[in-house]
Amino acid sequence: MRLFSFTVLVITLVGCESKNSLTGHWHYHPVDKGHSYVQNVDFISDTTFTYNDQSPRWEGHLGSLDQKGQTMYWGGECIMGDWMYRIISRNKIEVFDRREKVLLGVLTRKPSCSPPDDLFLESRFAIELPVFKDGLPDIGPLALVHDITVGPLKEEFSSVYPGGIQVALGDIIVNPENTSRFFLFDLQREVKVREADRPKLRVLVYLDQNTPLEVLEPVLKHYAGRKEHLYFAGITSSATGAQMSYRKENVCELLEKLIGDKR
Repeated sequence: MRLFSFTVLVITLVGCESKNSLTGHWHYHPVDKGHSYVQNVDFISDTTFTYNDQSPRWEGHLGSLDQKGQTMYWGGECIMGDWMYRIISRNKIEVFDRREKVLLGVLTRKPSCSPPDDLFLESRFAIELPVFKDGLPDIGPLALVHDITVGPLKEEFSSVYPGGIQVALGDIIVNPENTSRFFLFDLQREVKVREADRPKLRVLVYLDQNTPLEVLEPVLKHYAGRKEHLYFAGITSSATGAQMSYRKENVCELLEKLIGDKR
């Protein structure tokens, strides 16, 4: 009887520990209204986590967690956080500045969130990626990929950038007819890598699935003769949920198709 009681106690304690574990995927919502972006946090273990303030292709900032003192610290070269936290419920945590004791934001648990779901959390764009039945699972090192985003903006930014569909080189919204911006964009990426690696640089296009291809005409004209291929981002379904997928498209063939469709 004593053995049975001890076994029940152990199972109960293990169950409570598992239930209260922070391990998993969370979204961080800042309280500062001037910073409306949502970041995400992945608790890896009882002592480590990553704070992700970039695309899911970025590894994020590694952080350390002290559950006894309820503190979190993460940092990078230019950005860092020194936090206290308070568990409100199994799915909600309040985060405070450790020194000033002011509320910074709220963490909410998002167990079913996939990498594509997180992709535009911090973006001004409201992008719905197309579904690729077949595609590449990856396109290589992040340092050799620079991205162009084409599509509509989130509602809160539409008054700042009127005109519907927008084009961004990296995180800068530009007039696509201004070809000098494209030259500068390419140059800024090239100078960051070794000369031997410059031919390996790839352009990744995040094109909203409801945005007509003709919006890409200035982009295609710029890269025709400069790059043989562009890469397009999409999603593909799997047993574990949506995952990122990529297609390699010939620039000249896309441009010819676009011009032919306009005739």
